[in-house]
Amino acid sequence: MTPELEKRLRLLIDFPSPAGVAAQVIDVASDPEADLGRVAQVIGQDPALSAKMLRTANSAFYAGRRKSQNLRQAIVVLGLNATLTLALGFSLLKTYGQLADPGVDYHRFWRRALLSAIAARAVSQVRGLPDEEEEAFLAALLQDIGILAIDRSHEAFYRELPQDVSHDALSAFERTRLGYDHAQVGAWLLRSWKIPALLCDAVEASHQLPPPSPPAERSPFMEGVALSGVLADSLLVSERGAPPRPLSEQEQGLLALDEVALEDILAKIKERIPETESLFERDIMPAWELEALISRAHEALMIRSLDTLKRFENLTEEHRVPSARTEELWQAATLDILTDVFNRRHFEEQLQTLFAQAQRADWPLSLLFADLDHFKQVNDAYGHQAGDEVLRTAAGLLRGHLREDDLVARYGGEEFVVLMPGTGFREAARVAERLVRAFREHAHAVGPQRFRVTVSIGVATRDPGHPFAQAQELLRAADRAVYAAKQQGRDRVVACLESQAS
Repeated sequence: MTPELEKRLRLLIDFPSPAGVAAQVIDVASDPEADLGRVAQVIGQDPALSAKMLRTANSAFYAGRRKSQNLRQAIVVLGLNATLTLALGFSLLKTYGQLADPGVDYHRFWRRALLSAIAARAVSQVRGLPDEEEEAFLAALLQDIGILAIDRSHEAFYRELPQDVSHDALSAFERTRLGYDHAQVGAWLLRSWKIPALLCDAVEASHQLPPPSPPAERSPFMEGVALSGVLADSLLVSERGAPPRPLSEQEQGLLALDEVALEDILAKIKERIPETESLFERDIMPAWELEALISRAHEALMIRSLDTLKRFENLTEEHRVPSARTEELWQAATLDILTDVFNRRHFEEQLQTLFAQAQRADWPLSLLFADLDHFKQVNDAYGHQAGDEVLRTAAGLLRGHLREDDLVARYGGEEFVVLMPGTGFREAARVAERLVRAFREHAHAVGPQRFRVTVSIGVATRDPGHPFAQAQELLRAADRAVYAAKQQGRDRVVACLESQAS
């Protein structure tokens, strides 16, 4: 990447969005009953808005200790009102009207992006990898964002290409003119935005089959994202009246699926195609309609801003107790007095709230149940004051390895629980493993004595593949898992195998 191009890319802020998505954002922002699930569904149709939400959630202003890996995690971090306000503010309608003769078939660009994302999710489902669905969807959605970047940084770059140019020919044209293609440009741009490496690496390798890494390092995730574009291109060709391009032997081999499974993937993609049609009905709109849409966006943004202000004023009016006293009352009601993490009562309230949100939006919610090993021996050997200090240190270790939007609470005695909204099972299990290592390596000190206290952790996740009927079932699943960890020798992570078969 040349310094000149990097300079141009750093200045890029606005990419165009399809008018259909912009109209849906305005509609959902104007609906007082809109929830996070509906917002995620609308924003997830557009690579530009999705990238900006992820970029904002992972920025220094919002980001906690762990990056948001997918759109749903990002929206959980930002919150409903902030997400909608940002979506309206990020609305690219003003630039949309300036895209005269851009040389890029934006209709086809957006259609390919969405079909690729749907294909990547379907591949994950058929392969039995439900925990990667959201990340695969987002990586595939973003794989061609480099086309937008090149188009905005190099005026009329694509103008001499025919409208029906193949994706491979487009990439070859970019490499001939620039020395690199849009996958490399897109990956660089996403890395500059602090997007998680998993997504950036998948975007960079999205047009190379197999991905450029030793066989032992190739992941089904990266191959699935790369193949999603192949599947999307096949469907786009068939939409123009030509028969779908059959997959090559290499592509079929990388998918590692038989004909029945491949047909299942194609059926899943085709099921979603009608939902995308409304996005492209108004791509070319007259100036008066564009102005009307912009006016609606401004109005919705103003209403959202006024609503936020009103809520703040109401909050101020209702809580005129001096701030120090208010803080004192809040801490007494929600925090555990010894460890300064949340107490069991607050955890149980939040569990019900977050579980209901996860059910409505059909996104993941993970729960970790952590139990300190042989804690009674600490009290017996060193006294209860030492035991209290160990509990305080344990709370600090938990908080130090979690994002700010993850909720840590003392459940009772030496037991702690963690709620991780928007986090899938595999990511939660990875976090739990890091916690077990952190406890194993930490030395507690009582006078000249040094000792270690390990932890056993049970993991359970509510996700589309393992929905759970009630919040208490999720809690019981994590409790059973930590009991199994104790039975298996402690100092380890165990998943709730009855619910997490994958």
